[in-house]
Amino acid sequence: MSRSPSMPSPQDIRPEEQAAYDRVVARQMAYDYKAFAETMPHPVPSWSDGEIQPYFRALLHSPLIADHISELGVVYRTRGEAGDSYAHADREWVDMVVSQDLDCPFVQYVHLFDAVAVGVRPEAVRALRAGRLDELTPQERELTEYIRAVMGGTVTDDQFRGMEERVGVRGTIELTGFVGHLLMTMRIMQAVGGSEWPQEYVDELIEGLIDGTVEVPDSHARVPSLEESSAG
Repeated sequence: MSRSPSMPSPQDIRPEEQAAYDRVVARQMAYDYKAFAETMPHPVPSWSDGEIQPYFRALLHSPLIADHISELGVVYRTRGEAGDSYAHADREWVDMVVSQDLDCPFVQYVHLFDAVAVGVRPEAVRALRAGRLDELTPQERELTEYIRAVMGGTVTDDQFRGMEERVGVRGTIELTGFVGHLLMTMRIMQAVGGSEWPQEYVDELIEGLIDGTVEVPDSHARVPSLEESSAG
């Protein structure tokens, strides 16, 4: 039995937190999780019923925290539209690396469509999962090393300057913040339950993306506006 908490009832929400609760519910319901789950080779059971994903069902027991995390997630997801920050492919690669290193295959699985749609090579994800970093391009390897340095608290001056040359000062700060945001997100997911996922499902999806037997729907590359919900 999953320990993932059920969603709190609206009548159990404190009056002063009702607006935050309503915002999160509205953002989450704006995304059709059921339709997304049905397109996956291995449909996500917790999303197939069309309900809010387990992560936010749990967070909604504290609506203010849920609301701020949700809004910040949307900010990070829209930086690729700004023109002075990291690219969408950079953001999705952060998802790939952090989920790999934190052993959170669920996030890799549900983000693979978006990642490939915005330019991440499925072959690079396969290499990452196998630990074959020599198969990455120099740009992919540089970003991987920076992400891991942020996670480990070992960023060097050269690594930071390298990111500044790549995405600018603002982009580097936002990228660094996003790595921290995902560290928090995935650890909360793992703590509250509902994000367990077989590793082999990820590998099967990667191979399908490489050999063309799995098609990437353009709709999965959708970037939310600041008023919409983020899936993480």
